[in-house]
Amino acid sequence: MQFCLQLAPHANIRYRDAQVKLGQAELTCLLCALSLPAETQVTTIGGVPCLTFSANALTPEALALLGTHSECVDGGLLRPLDWGRTAYLPDDLSEILKYKGKTSAAFTHMMMNCARAASDFALADQPLTVLDPMCGKCTTGFVALQNGMNAVCLDIDRKDLKEAADYFSNYLQFHRLKHRLKHRLAQSSRTLQKTAVPIAEYTFSDTKEHFAADDVRTLMLAEGDSGLVGDLLKKRPADLLVCDLPYGVQHAPQNGKKAESFPKLLERILPAWRRALKRGGAAAISFNTLTLRKDALLTLLHRQIGLLSLPDDEAQALGVSAGVMRAAIFSGDALLDGDGKLRAIDSMLDEVKATPQMKGMSLYDEVSTKEAYTIEPCGEFEGKEPLFTVAAVDLGIKSMTPHRMAERGCRVHVVPSTITFDELQSLNPDGVFFSNGPGDPEQADPEVNLLRQVLDAGYPFFGICFGNQLLGRALGFGTYKLKFGHRGINQPVKDMTTGKIEITAHNHGFAVDAPIGETVDAPFENGKYGKVFVSHIDLNDNVVEGLQCVDIPAFSVQYHPEAAAGPHDAAYLFDRFVDLMRSVKEGTRNA
Repeated sequence: MQFCLQLAPHANIRYRDAQVKLGQAELTCLLCALSLPAETQVTTIGGVPCLTFSANALTPEALALLGTHSECVDGGLLRPLDWGRTAYLPDDLSEILKYKGKTSAAFTHMMMNCARAASDFALADQPLTVLDPMCGKCTTGFVALQNGMNAVCLDIDRKDLKEAADYFSNYLQFHRLKHRLKHRLAQSSRTLQKTAVPIAEYTFSDTKEHFAADDVRTLMLAEGDSGLVGDLLKKRPADLLVCDLPYGVQHAPQNGKKAESFPKLLERILPAWRRALKRGGAAAISFNTLTLRKDALLTLLHRQIGLLSLPDDEAQALGVSAGVMRAAIFSGDALLDGDGKLRAIDSMLDEVKATPQMKGMSLYDEVSTKEAYTIEPCGEFEGKEPLFTVAAVDLGIKSMTPHRMAERGCRVHVVPSTITFDELQSLNPDGVFFSNGPGDPEQADPEVNLLRQVLDAGYPFFGICFGNQLLGRALGFGTYKLKFGHRGINQPVKDMTTGKIEITAHNHGFAVDAPIGETVDAPFENGKYGKVFVSHIDLNDNVVEGLQCVDIPAFSVQYHPEAAAGPHDAAYLFDRFVDLMRSVKEGTRNA
Protein backbone atom coordinates (compact mmCIF):
# COMPACT_ATOMS: atom_id res chain seq x y z
CA MET A 1 0.00 0.00 0.00
CA GLN A 2 1.35 3.40 -1.03
CA PHE A 3 1.08 6.32 1.39
CA CYS A 4 1.57 9.97 0.56
CA LEU A 5 2.18 12.89 2.92
CA GLN A 6 1.73 16.36 1.46
CA LEU A 7 4.09 19.01 2.81
CA ALA A 8 2.65 22.31 3.96
CA PRO A 9 3.95 25.55 2.41
CA HIS A 10 6.63 27.04 4.65
CA ALA A 11 6.52 30.77 5.27
CA ASN A 12 10.01 31.02 6.75
CA ILE A 13 12.53 31.44 3.91
CA ARG A 14 15.34 30.31 6.23
CA TYR A 15 13.90 26.78 6.39
CA ARG A 16 11.94 26.66 3.11
CA ASP A 17 14.84 25.41 1.01
CA ALA A 18 15.58 22.58 3.42
CA GLN A 19 11.95 21.67 4.10
CA VAL A 20 11.81 18.57 1.91
CA LYS A 21 15.11 17.17 3.19
CA LEU A 22 14.19 17.80 6.81
CA GLY A 23 10.69 16.44 6.31
CA GLN A 24 12.04 13.24 4.77
CA ALA A 25 14.49 12.75 7.65
CA GLU A 26 11.70 13.33 10.17
CA LEU A 27 9.44 10.79 8.44
CA THR A 28 12.28 8.25 8.49
CA CYS A 29 12.60 8.72 12.27
CA LEU A 30 8.86 8.23 12.77
CA LEU A 31 8.82 5.07 10.64
CA CYS A 32 11.83 3.75 12.54
CA ALA A 33 9.97 4.26 15.82
CA LEU A 34 7.15 2.13 14.39
CA SER A 35 9.61 -0.59 13.28
CA LEU A 36 8.57 0.02 9.66
CA PRO A 37 11.68 -0.32 7.49
CA ALA A 38 10.00 1.57 4.66
CA GLU A 39 12.11 3.60 2.25
CA THR A 40 10.84 7.17 1.93
CA GLN A 41 10.74 8.93 -1.43
CA VAL A 42 10.22 12.53 -2.52
CA THR A 43 7.53 12.57 -5.20
CA THR A 44 6.20 15.63 -7.01
CA ILE A 45 2.40 15.43 -7.38
CA GLY A 46 0.67 18.28 -9.20
CA GLY A 47 3.82 20.35 -8.86
CA VAL A 48 3.84 19.93 -5.07
CA PRO A 49 6.57 17.94 -3.27
CA CYS A 50 5.17 15.00 -1.31
CA LEU A 51 6.74 12.28 0.83
CA THR A 52 5.76 8.74 -0.10
CA PHE A 53 6.41 5.27 1.26
CA SER A 54 5.02 1.76 0.92
CA ALA A 55 3.79 -0.27 3.89
CA ASN A 56 1.14 -2.70 4.96
CA ALA A 57 -2.10 -1.34 6.40
CA LEU A 58 -1.25 0.97 9.29
CA THR A 59 -2.72 0.68 12.75
CA PRO A 60 -4.59 3.62 14.31
CA GLU A 61 -1.60 4.10 16.66
CA ALA A 62 0.80 4.28 13.72
CA LEU A 63 -1.44 6.74 11.90
CA ALA A 64 -1.68 8.89 15.01
CA LEU A 65 2.11 9.10 15.28
CA LEU A 66 2.65 9.76 11.55
CA GLY A 67 -0.08 12.38 11.65
CA THR A 68 2.07 14.44 14.02
CA HIS A 69 4.63 15.10 11.26
CA SER A 70 5.65 18.73 11.57
CA GLU A 71 5.44 19.47 7.84
CA CYS A 72 2.05 17.83 7.23
CA VAL A 73 -0.60 20.14 5.79
CA ASP A 74 -3.32 21.32 8.13
CA GLY A 75 -5.86 18.59 8.56
CA GLY A 76 -3.29 15.88 7.90
CA LEU A 77 -3.22 14.47 4.39
CA LEU A 78 -1.87 11.02 4.90
CA ARG A 79 -3.29 9.06 2.01
CA PRO A 80 -5.13 6.79 1.38
CA LEU A 81 -6.42 7.30 4.92
CA ASP A 82 -7.21 10.73 6.31
CA TRP A 83 -5.86 11.35 9.82
CA GLY A 84 -6.19 14.90 11.02
CA ARG A 85 -3.87 16.46 13.54
CA THR A 86 -5.65 18.41 16.25
CA ALA A 87 -3.76 20.96 18.30
CA TYR A 88 -4.31 20.83 22.06
CA LEU A 89 -4.22 24.63 22.30
CA PRO A 90 -5.03 27.25 19.67
CA ASP A 91 -2.20 27.25 17.14
CA ASP A 92 -1.31 30.92 17.60
CA LEU A 93 0.60 30.09 20.81
CA SER A 94 3.99 29.44 19.23
CA GLU A 95 3.60 31.89 16.34
CA ILE A 96 2.59 35.22 17.85
CA LEU A 97 5.57 35.87 20.13
CA LYS A 98 8.22 37.05 17.68
CA TYR A 99 11.76 38.15 18.44
CA LYS A 100 15.18 38.31 16.80
CA GLY A 101 16.73 34.87 16.60
CA LYS A 102 13.44 33.02 17.26
CA THR A 103 13.55 29.40 16.16
CA SER A 104 10.91 28.39 13.62
CA ALA A 105 7.99 26.67 15.36
CA ALA A 106 7.81 24.13 12.51
CA PHE A 107 11.52 23.33 12.92
CA THR A 108 11.02 22.94 16.67
CA HIS A 109 8.05 20.65 16.02
CA MET A 110 10.25 18.50 13.77
CA MET A 111 12.92 18.20 16.47
CA MET A 112 10.28 17.22 19.01
CA ASN A 113 8.94 14.53 16.68
CA CYS A 114 12.44 13.12 16.14
CA ALA A 115 13.08 13.01 19.87
CA ARG A 116 9.74 11.32 20.52
CA ALA A 117 10.32 8.77 17.75
CA ALA A 118 13.75 8.00 19.17
CA SER A 119 12.49 7.48 22.72
CA ASP A 120 10.78 4.50 24.29
CA PHE A 121 7.62 6.61 24.54
CA ALA A 122 6.76 7.12 20.86
CA LEU A 123 3.34 5.48 21.29
CA ALA A 124 2.73 6.48 24.92
CA ASP A 125 -0.89 7.17 25.87
CA GLN A 126 -0.04 9.62 28.65
CA PRO A 127 1.16 13.18 27.96
CA LEU A 128 4.95 13.39 27.77
CA THR A 129 7.10 16.03 29.45
CA VAL A 130 9.48 18.03 27.28
CA LEU A 131 12.51 19.79 28.75
CA ASP A 132 14.27 22.77 27.17
CA PRO A 133 17.25 23.60 29.41
CA MET A 134 18.16 26.74 27.40
CA CYS A 135 14.72 27.97 26.47
CA GLY A 136 15.14 31.66 25.62
CA LYS A 137 11.59 32.92 25.14
CA CYS A 138 10.11 29.41 25.31
CA THR A 139 9.31 28.49 21.70
CA THR A 140 10.03 24.82 22.48
CA GLY A 141 7.80 24.89 25.53
CA PHE A 142 4.94 26.49 23.62
CA VAL A 143 5.20 23.94 20.77
CA ALA A 144 5.09 21.16 23.37
CA LEU A 145 1.97 22.63 24.95
CA GLN A 146 0.28 22.93 21.56
CA ASN A 147 0.89 19.23 21.04
CA GLY A 148 -0.71 18.33 24.36
CA MET A 149 2.53 17.74 26.26
CA ASN A 150 3.88 19.19 29.50
CA ALA A 151 6.89 21.49 29.36
CA VAL A 152 9.77 22.48 31.64
CA CYS A 153 11.76 25.48 30.44
CA LEU A 154 14.87 26.91 32.08
CA ASP A 155 17.01 29.89 31.16
CA ILE A 156 19.44 32.21 32.86
CA ASP A 157 18.06 35.36 31.19
CA ARG A 158 15.41 36.87 33.47
CA LYS A 159 14.19 39.31 30.83
CA ASP A 160 13.43 36.61 28.26
CA LEU A 161 11.71 34.39 30.79
CA LYS A 162 9.65 37.25 32.16
CA GLU A 163 8.49 38.14 28.66
CA ALA A 164 7.52 34.50 27.98
CA ALA A 165 5.66 34.27 31.31
CA ASP A 166 3.74 37.50 30.71
CA TYR A 167 2.89 36.40 27.17
CA PHE A 168 1.59 33.01 28.30
CA SER A 169 -0.49 34.56 31.09
CA ASN A 170 -2.10 36.92 28.60
CA TYR A 171 -2.57 34.05 26.14
CA LEU A 172 -4.46 31.96 28.71
CA GLN A 173 -6.70 34.89 29.58
CA PHE A 174 -7.32 35.88 25.94
CA HIS A 175 -8.47 32.37 25.04
CA ARG A 176 -10.35 32.02 28.34
CA LEU A 177 -8.52 28.84 29.26
CA LYS A 178 -9.06 27.61 32.80
CA HIS A 179 -5.77 27.68 34.71
CA ARG A 180 -3.96 28.36 37.96
CA LEU A 181 -0.54 29.83 38.61
CA LYS A 182 1.72 28.63 41.41
CA HIS A 183 4.59 30.98 42.24
CA ARG A 184 5.81 33.85 40.09
CA LEU A 185 9.17 34.55 38.56
CA ALA A 186 9.49 37.55 40.79
CA GLN A 187 9.83 35.17 43.75
CA SER A 188 12.62 32.67 44.52
CA SER A 189 10.52 29.58 45.11
CA ARG A 190 13.20 26.83 45.07
CA THR A 191 16.75 26.46 46.37
CA LEU A 192 19.05 24.25 44.30
CA GLN A 193 22.71 23.77 45.17
CA LYS A 194 22.39 26.75 47.57
CA THR A 195 21.12 28.86 44.67
CA ALA A 196 17.75 30.63 44.77
CA VAL A 197 15.72 29.73 41.66
CA PRO A 198 12.58 31.74 40.78
CA ILE A 199 9.91 29.47 39.31
CA ALA A 200 6.52 30.00 37.70
CA GLU A 201 4.26 26.92 37.43
CA TYR A 202 1.15 26.99 35.25
CA THR A 203 -1.53 24.30 35.40
CA PHE A 204 -4.19 24.53 32.70
CA SER A 205 -6.47 22.61 30.38
CA ASP A 206 -7.96 22.98 26.93
CA THR A 207 -11.52 22.95 28.28
CA LYS A 208 -13.24 23.78 31.56
CA GLU A 209 -14.60 20.23 31.72
CA HIS A 210 -11.13 18.72 31.46
CA PHE A 211 -9.82 21.14 34.07
CA ALA A 212 -12.58 20.15 36.49
CA ALA A 213 -11.72 16.47 35.90
CA ASP A 214 -8.03 17.22 36.62
CA ASP A 215 -7.12 16.34 33.02
CA VAL A 216 -4.52 19.10 32.87
CA ARG A 217 -1.15 20.08 31.45
CA THR A 218 1.68 22.01 33.10
CA LEU A 219 4.28 24.57 32.14
CA MET A 220 7.21 25.27 34.46
CA LEU A 221 9.40 28.30 33.83
CA ALA A 222 12.58 28.43 35.91
CA GLU A 223 15.27 31.11 36.01
CA GLY A 224 18.76 29.76 36.62
CA ASP A 225 21.91 28.17 35.29
CA SER A 226 21.29 25.17 33.02
CA GLY A 227 23.49 23.03 35.26
CA LEU A 228 20.74 23.12 37.92
CA VAL A 229 18.23 21.25 35.79
CA GLY A 230 19.35 17.84 37.05
CA ASP A 231 18.37 18.81 40.61
CA LEU A 232 15.25 20.64 39.42
CA LEU A 233 13.87 17.45 37.85
CA LYS A 234 15.48 14.98 40.25
CA LYS A 235 12.16 13.46 41.35
CA ARG A 236 10.29 13.75 38.02
CA PRO A 237 12.71 13.64 35.06
CA ALA A 238 11.56 14.65 31.60
CA ASP A 239 10.68 12.21 28.80
CA LEU A 240 12.26 14.29 26.02
CA LEU A 241 14.94 16.97 25.83
CA VAL A 242 14.62 19.44 22.96
CA CYS A 243 16.95 22.40 22.76
CA ASP A 244 18.04 25.01 20.23
CA LEU A 245 21.50 25.95 21.47
CA PRO A 246 22.26 29.68 21.72
CA TYR A 247 24.02 31.02 18.64
CA GLY A 248 26.45 33.05 20.72
CA VAL A 249 29.78 31.58 21.75
CA GLN A 250 29.81 32.81 25.35
CA HIS A 251 27.59 32.13 28.32
CA ALA A 252 26.43 35.23 30.16
CA PRO A 253 28.65 36.16 33.13
CA GLN A 254 27.20 35.77 36.59
CA ASN A 255 27.95 37.82 39.71
CA GLY A 256 30.68 39.77 37.99
CA LYS A 257 32.53 36.62 36.89
CA LYS A 258 34.12 36.29 33.46
CA ALA A 259 31.89 34.92 30.72
CA GLU A 260 32.15 31.15 30.20
CA SER A 261 33.05 29.79 26.76
CA PHE A 262 30.23 27.83 25.21
CA PRO A 263 32.14 24.50 24.84
CA LYS A 264 33.20 24.74 28.49
CA LEU A 265 29.62 25.49 29.46
CA LEU A 266 28.33 22.42 27.64
CA GLU A 267 31.02 20.21 29.15
CA ARG A 268 29.92 21.39 32.60
CA ILE A 269 26.15 21.12 32.20
CA LEU A 270 25.74 17.97 30.06
CA PRO A 271 25.80 15.62 33.10
CA ALA A 272 22.93 17.63 34.57
CA TRP A 273 20.99 17.33 31.31
CA ARG A 274 21.42 13.59 31.36
CA ARG A 275 20.19 13.34 34.96
CA ALA A 276 17.15 15.38 34.01
CA LEU A 277 16.19 12.92 31.27
CA LYS A 278 14.18 9.80 32.09
CA ARG A 279 15.61 6.37 31.27
CA GLY A 280 14.38 5.53 27.79
CA GLY A 281 14.09 9.21 26.92
CA ALA A 282 15.70 10.92 23.95
CA ALA A 283 17.19 14.27 23.01
CA ALA A 284 17.06 16.48 19.90
CA ILE A 285 19.44 19.42 19.69
CA SER A 286 19.91 22.08 17.01
CA PHE A 287 22.87 24.38 16.72
CA ASN A 288 24.56 26.87 14.40
CA THR A 289 27.67 25.43 12.77
CA LEU A 290 29.13 28.92 12.36
CA THR A 291 29.47 29.29 16.12
CA LEU A 292 30.04 25.68 17.13
CA ARG A 293 31.55 23.03 14.84
CA LYS A 294 29.68 19.77 14.47
CA ASP A 295 32.68 17.60 15.42
CA ALA A 296 33.27 19.69 18.54
CA LEU A 297 29.66 19.30 19.65
CA LEU A 298 29.64 15.57 18.91
CA THR A 299 32.79 15.11 20.96
CA LEU A 300 31.05 16.76 23.91
CA LEU A 301 27.77 14.91 23.44
CA HIS A 302 28.75 11.39 22.58
CA ARG A 303 29.63 10.36 26.12
CA GLN A 304 26.24 11.57 27.35
CA ILE A 305 23.75 11.11 24.54
CA GLY A 306 23.69 8.91 21.43
CA LEU A 307 23.00 10.90 18.27
CA LEU A 308 21.51 10.74 14.81
CA SER A 309 22.03 13.89 12.70
CA LEU A 310 19.57 15.50 10.33
CA PRO A 311 21.52 18.12 8.31
CA ASP A 312 20.36 21.58 7.35
CA ASP A 313 22.39 24.36 5.75
CA GLU A 314 22.88 26.21 9.00
CA ALA A 315 21.69 23.83 11.69
CA GLN A 316 21.83 20.19 12.63
CA ALA A 317 18.91 18.48 14.33
CA LEU A 318 20.31 15.69 16.43
CA GLY A 319 18.35 12.96 18.16
CA VAL A 320 18.69 9.46 19.50
CA SER A 321 17.27 6.79 17.25
CA ALA A 322 16.03 3.27 17.72
CA GLY A 323 18.22 0.42 16.53
CA VAL A 324 18.02 -3.30 15.96
CA MET A 325 20.52 -5.95 17.03
CA ARG A 326 18.38 -9.06 16.45
CA ALA A 327 17.06 -10.24 13.13
CA ALA A 328 16.00 -13.40 11.34
CA ILE A 329 15.47 -14.65 7.80
CA PHE A 330 12.53 -17.02 7.40
CA SER A 331 12.37 -19.34 4.41
CA GLY A 332 11.01 -22.74 3.41
CA ASP A 333 9.14 -24.56 6.17
CA ALA A 334 9.92 -21.79 8.65
CA LEU A 335 7.45 -19.59 6.74
CA LEU A 336 4.56 -21.98 7.39
CA ASP A 337 2.43 -22.60 10.47
CA GLY A 338 1.17 -25.99 11.74
CA ASP A 339 -1.58 -26.05 9.09
CA GLY A 340 0.83 -25.41 6.26
CA LYS A 341 -0.37 -21.81 5.82
CA LEU A 342 1.83 -18.76 5.55
CA ARG A 343 2.67 -17.46 9.04
CA ALA A 344 1.59 -14.03 10.15
CA ILE A 345 4.34 -11.44 10.33
CA ASP A 346 3.57 -10.83 14.00
CA SER A 347 4.30 -14.46 14.86
CA MET A 348 7.69 -14.30 13.15
CA LEU A 349 8.44 -10.99 14.84
CA ASP A 350 7.55 -12.49 18.23
CA GLU A 351 9.98 -15.33 17.56
CA VAL A 352 12.77 -12.84 16.84
CA LYS A 353 11.96 -10.83 19.96
CA ALA A 354 12.07 -14.01 22.05
CA THR A 355 15.72 -14.62 21.19
CA PRO A 356 18.17 -13.56 23.93
CA GLN A 357 19.78 -10.14 23.73
CA MET A 358 23.57 -9.83 23.65
CA LYS A 359 23.82 -7.58 26.71
CA GLY A 360 24.60 -9.65 29.78
CA MET A 361 25.65 -12.74 27.82
CA SER A 362 28.98 -14.58 28.11
CA LEU A 363 29.71 -16.49 24.89
CA TYR A 364 33.47 -16.50 24.29
CA ASP A 365 34.04 -19.86 26.00
CA GLU A 366 31.55 -21.46 23.58
CA VAL A 367 33.48 -20.40 20.47
CA SER A 368 37.04 -20.73 21.79
CA THR A 369 39.24 -23.62 20.66
CA LYS A 370 39.18 -26.60 23.02
CA GLU A 371 42.78 -27.56 22.25
CA ALA A 372 45.82 -25.36 21.71
CA TYR A 373 47.41 -25.34 18.26
CA THR A 374 50.40 -23.59 16.69
CA ILE A 375 50.81 -21.48 13.55
CA GLU A 376 54.43 -21.45 12.37
CA PRO A 377 56.13 -18.52 10.57
CA CYS A 378 55.21 -18.36 6.90
CA GLY A 379 56.03 -16.42 3.73
CA GLU A 380 59.63 -15.25 3.71
CA PHE A 381 60.05 -16.63 7.24
CA GLU A 382 58.82 -20.15 6.44
CA GLY A 383 61.18 -22.83 7.76
CA LYS A 384 63.20 -20.27 9.73
CA GLU A 385 63.57 -19.87 13.46
CA PRO A 386 60.75 -17.62 14.69
CA LEU A 387 61.63 -14.04 15.55
CA PHE A 388 59.05 -13.97 18.34
CA THR A 389 56.62 -16.25 20.11
CA VAL A 390 53.05 -15.06 20.68
CA ALA A 391 50.44 -16.55 23.01
CA ALA A 392 47.09 -15.78 21.32
CA VAL A 393 44.07 -16.27 23.60
CA ASP A 394 41.21 -17.47 21.42
CA LEU A 395 37.95 -15.74 22.34
CA GLY A 396 36.50 -16.31 18.85
CA ILE A 397 39.65 -15.62 16.82
CA LYS A 398 39.64 -15.03 13.06
CA SER A 399 41.99 -17.46 11.27
CA MET A 400 43.67 -14.61 9.41
CA THR A 401 44.87 -13.00 12.66
CA PRO A 402 47.59 -15.54 13.61
CA HIS A 403 48.44 -15.74 9.89
CA ARG A 404 49.19 -11.99 9.84
CA MET A 405 51.58 -12.51 12.74
CA ALA A 406 53.16 -15.59 11.11
CA GLU A 407 53.79 -13.48 7.99
CA ARG A 408 56.01 -11.31 10.19
CA GLY A 409 58.10 -14.17 11.52
CA CYS A 410 56.05 -15.03 14.64
CA ARG A 411 55.26 -18.45 16.01
CA VAL A 412 51.70 -18.19 17.32
CA HIS A 413 50.32 -20.52 19.99
CA VAL A 414 46.52 -20.23 19.79
CA VAL A 415 45.23 -21.22 23.22
CA PRO A 416 41.78 -21.76 24.77
CA SER A 417 40.03 -19.00 26.73
CA THR A 418 40.27 -21.24 29.82
CA ILE A 419 44.08 -21.07 29.92
CA THR A 420 45.61 -20.11 33.26
CA PHE A 421 48.37 -17.58 33.67
CA ASP A 422 50.83 -20.29 34.72
CA GLU A 423 50.00 -22.28 31.57
CA LEU A 424 50.43 -19.15 29.48
CA GLN A 425 53.81 -18.43 31.07
CA SER A 426 54.98 -21.96 30.30
CA LEU A 427 54.83 -21.07 26.59
CA ASN A 428 57.58 -18.48 27.22
CA PRO A 429 55.89 -15.89 24.96
CA ASP A 430 57.45 -12.64 23.80
CA GLY A 431 53.97 -11.14 23.61
CA VAL A 432 50.34 -11.90 24.41
CA PHE A 433 47.34 -11.34 22.15
CA PHE A 434 43.62 -11.32 23.01
CA SER A 435 41.29 -11.88 20.05
CA ASN A 436 37.85 -10.76 18.99
CA GLY A 437 34.83 -12.64 20.29
CA PRO A 438 31.10 -12.49 21.04
CA GLY A 439 29.25 -11.38 24.14
CA ASP A 440 29.15 -8.64 26.72
CA PRO A 441 32.63 -7.64 27.96
CA GLU A 442 31.12 -6.94 31.39
CA GLN A 443 30.62 -10.72 31.69
CA ALA A 444 34.29 -11.58 31.08
CA ASP A 445 35.80 -11.16 34.57
CA PRO A 446 38.05 -14.28 34.27
CA GLU A 447 39.64 -12.90 31.10
CA VAL A 448 40.04 -9.44 32.63
CA ASN A 449 41.85 -10.97 35.61
CA LEU A 450 44.08 -13.01 33.28
CA LEU A 451 44.89 -9.88 31.29
CA ARG A 452 45.84 -7.97 34.44
CA GLN A 453 48.27 -10.77 35.29
CA VAL A 454 49.73 -10.38 31.80
CA LEU A 455 50.12 -6.62 32.27
CA ASP A 456 51.60 -7.08 35.76
CA ALA A 457 54.21 -9.44 34.32
CA GLY A 458 55.25 -6.88 31.70
CA TYR A 459 54.38 -8.90 28.60
CA PRO A 460 53.77 -6.81 25.46
CA PHE A 461 50.04 -6.94 24.77
CA PHE A 462 47.90 -6.47 21.66
CA GLY A 463 44.10 -6.80 21.58
CA ILE A 464 41.54 -6.73 18.77
CA CYS A 465 37.79 -6.05 19.14
CA PHE A 466 36.75 -8.00 22.28
CA GLY A 467 40.43 -7.83 23.25
CA ASN A 468 40.22 -4.03 23.10
CA GLN A 469 37.17 -4.00 25.37
CA LEU A 470 38.94 -6.31 27.84
CA LEU A 471 42.02 -4.06 27.89
CA GLY A 472 39.70 -1.14 28.62
CA ARG A 473 38.17 -3.05 31.53
CA ALA A 474 41.57 -4.19 32.81
CA LEU A 475 42.70 -0.55 32.88
CA GLY A 476 39.59 0.42 34.84
CA PHE A 477 37.35 1.89 32.13
CA GLY A 478 33.74 0.90 31.64
CA THR A 479 32.10 -0.56 28.55
CA TYR A 480 28.64 0.00 27.12
CA LYS A 481 26.33 -1.41 24.48
CA LEU A 482 26.03 0.63 21.29
CA LYS A 483 22.57 1.59 20.04
CA PHE A 484 23.21 0.09 16.60
CA GLY A 485 26.68 -1.41 16.70
CA HIS A 486 29.31 -1.10 13.98
CA ARG A 487 29.02 -3.61 11.15
CA GLY A 488 30.73 -4.10 7.81
CA ILE A 489 33.59 -2.63 5.83
CA ASN A 490 34.47 0.92 4.75
CA GLN A 491 34.27 2.39 8.26
CA PRO A 492 36.51 5.48 8.59
CA VAL A 493 38.78 5.48 11.64
CA LYS A 494 41.38 8.10 12.61
CA ASP A 495 44.71 7.08 14.13
CA MET A 496 45.19 9.86 16.70
CA THR A 497 48.92 9.16 16.92
CA THR A 498 49.55 9.90 13.24
CA GLY A 499 46.45 11.73 12.03
CA LYS A 500 46.01 9.11 9.31
CA ILE A 501 42.49 8.09 8.25
CA GLU A 502 42.03 4.35 7.79
CA ILE A 503 39.25 2.49 5.98
CA THR A 504 38.49 -0.42 8.28
CA ALA A 505 36.23 -3.41 8.91
CA HIS A 506 33.99 -3.53 12.00
CA ASN A 507 31.79 -6.03 13.78
CA HIS A 508 31.08 -4.95 17.34
CA GLY A 509 28.08 -4.07 19.47
CA PHE A 510 29.96 -2.83 22.55
CA ALA A 511 32.55 -0.10 23.07
CA VAL A 512 34.97 1.24 25.69
CA ASP A 513 33.95 4.37 27.61
CA ALA A 514 37.21 6.34 27.78
CA PRO A 515 37.96 10.08 27.42
CA ILE A 516 38.93 11.21 23.93
CA GLY A 517 41.61 13.80 23.24
CA GLU A 518 43.55 13.59 26.51
CA THR A 519 46.07 11.35 28.24
CA VAL A 520 44.79 10.19 31.63
CA ASP A 521 45.77 7.90 34.46
CA ALA A 522 44.29 4.44 33.98
CA PRO A 523 41.53 4.30 36.64
CA PHE A 524 42.30 0.81 38.00
CA GLU A 525 43.87 0.89 41.48
CA ASN A 526 44.70 4.60 41.40
CA GLY A 527 46.66 4.54 38.17
CA LYS A 528 48.54 1.27 38.69
CA TYR A 529 49.04 0.89 34.94
CA GLY A 530 50.13 4.46 34.34
CA LYS A 531 48.99 6.79 31.56
CA VAL A 532 46.69 5.81 28.70
CA PHE A 533 44.98 7.60 25.82
CA VAL A 534 42.46 6.84 23.08
CA SER A 535 44.57 6.07 20.02
CA HIS A 536 41.79 5.63 17.42
CA ILE A 537 38.28 7.03 17.00
CA ASP A 538 35.45 6.26 14.61
CA LEU A 539 34.79 9.31 12.44
CA ASN A 540 31.10 8.49 12.06
CA ASP A 541 30.20 8.72 15.76
CA ASN A 542 33.39 9.29 17.81
CA VAL A 543 33.24 5.83 19.36
CA VAL A 544 36.54 4.73 20.93
CA GLU A 545 38.33 2.46 18.43
CA GLY A 546 41.67 1.95 20.15
CA LEU A 547 43.69 2.36 23.35
CA GLN A 548 47.39 3.05 23.80
CA CYS A 549 49.20 2.65 27.12
CA VAL A 550 52.11 5.00 27.74
CA ASP A 551 53.92 3.43 30.68
CA ILE A 552 53.36 -0.26 29.93
CA PRO A 553 53.75 -2.14 26.60
CA ALA A 554 50.08 -2.55 25.71
CA PHE A 555 47.71 -1.33 22.99
CA SER A 556 44.51 -2.45 21.28
CA VAL A 557 42.04 -1.59 18.54
CA GLN A 558 38.30 -2.13 18.31
CA TYR A 559 38.11 -2.83 14.58
CA HIS A 560 39.56 -5.74 12.58
CA PRO A 561 43.00 -5.08 11.03
CA GLU A 562 43.24 -8.73 9.96
CA ALA A 563 40.44 -8.12 7.44
CA ALA A 564 41.34 -6.75 4.02
CA ALA A 565 39.56 -3.40 4.34
CA GLY A 566 41.14 -0.40 2.71
CA PRO A 567 42.45 -3.00 1.48
CA HIS A 568 45.28 -3.06 4.00
CA ASP A 569 45.04 0.31 5.75
CA ALA A 570 45.31 -1.20 9.24
CA ALA A 571 47.89 -3.94 8.57
CA TYR A 572 50.57 -1.74 10.18
CA LEU A 573 49.16 -2.64 13.61
CA PHE A 574 50.73 -6.09 13.37
CA ASP A 575 54.04 -4.38 12.58
CA ARG A 576 53.47 -2.17 15.62
CA PHE A 577 53.01 -5.28 17.77
CA VAL A 578 56.20 -6.88 16.40
CA ASP A 579 58.12 -3.64 17.03
CA LEU A 580 56.73 -3.53 20.57
CA MET A 581 57.90 -7.10 21.28
CA ARG A 582 61.31 -6.29 19.78
CA SER A 583 61.77 -3.15 21.87
CA VAL A 584 60.85 -4.93 25.10
CA LYS A 585 63.03 -7.93 24.26
CA GLU A 586 66.00 -5.69 23.44
CA GLY A 587 65.34 -3.34 26.34
CA THR A 588 65.06 -0.31 24.09
CA ARG A 589 61.43 0.67 24.84
CA ASN A 590 61.19 4.22 26.19
CA ALA A 591 64.94 4.46 25.88
